[in-house]
Amino acid sequence: MTFFSSVKCLLGVDNPQNGPDSQDISSDARENAASLWRRYELRTTRLSQELAEQLRLVMEPTLASKLQGDYKTGKRINMKKVIPYIASHYRRDKIWLRRTRPDKRDYQVVIAIDDSRSMSESGCGDVAVEALVTVCRALSQLEMGNLAVASFGKKGNIRLLHDFDLPFTREAGIKMVSSLTFKQENTIVDEPVVDLLKNLNKMLDVAVTKARLPSGQNPLQQLVLIIADGRFHEKESLKRRVRDFLNSKRLVAFLLLDSPEESIMDLMEATFQGGNIKFSKYLDSFPFPYYILLRNIEALPRTLADLLRQWFELMQSSSRD
Repeated sequence: MTFFSSVKCLLGVDNPQNGPDSQDISSDARENAASLWRRYELRTTRLSQELAEQLRLVMEPTLASKLQGDYKTGKRINMKKVIPYIASHYRRDKIWLRRTRPDKRDYQVVIAIDDSRSMSESGCGDVAVEALVTVCRALSQLEMGNLAVASFGKKGNIRLLHDFDLPFTREAGIKMVSSLTFKQENTIVDEPVVDLLKNLNKMLDVAVTKARLPSGQNPLQQLVLIIADGRFHEKESLKRRVRDFLNSKRLVAFLLLDSPEESIMDLMEATFQGGNIKFSKYLDSFPFPYYILLRNIEALPRTLADLLRQWFELMQSSSRD
């Protein structure tokens, strides 16, 4: 039994009446949920700090270049203007720089975690929660924008575990982690990830509508990170949904957790071509062009930062064109 599954038994999430949504949740369950969060805090402290530093290196260069102009009030003093300011007996007081483009608060990040039974069967549930907590804590340290967390699994059962408008606090973390069961069922005809992207696209469209500037410009940078084992049947439908996301200048990235039981690198799939069966590697047709294959949680800060760096560079080059 893994660490996370043993704590789930303590929380009583196997019984729907004792789950995190119950209004009569016991004090023991609350204490166990808090204990679960503290353990994940301890396990992710170093990794979340490392990831925060990596992300700061990625994002700070793009932020610093957006300070410009001569203003009487602003964000930062232009040191070149200080001496003329003093020499003019404090009359030339336009010595401040302002951000003339969207600042770091204009980022919106959605983390979606697979809560289906396949995650526990593949042995990925514990690592998934650890990765989720690491990314959430790193982003909250940076205060880089707004964060939302969702879970998905059973068809039509997308749950918002943390909303954009709320700060990511200890209580938010406890509620988020204790809401996960890794027991949601789906069938071969279900398309849970397609449904997820469809719903997230609508949610992000609403956010853009609310934030759009009078000039019509969209000030938001929107990123979606999916944490899952990457084993699904709706590849063709997913490719269309992913293209829609990328065409909207939104990043959708996939954190692909490699199973310790059966590596996805070795997984093969069969297709019919001209009446013949052709076998190919599963990852050769993976529908997400931006993905990380995570075998070791220690590699998460570096690999995720590298992926975001590539995305930001692509967005900057396309905006110049």
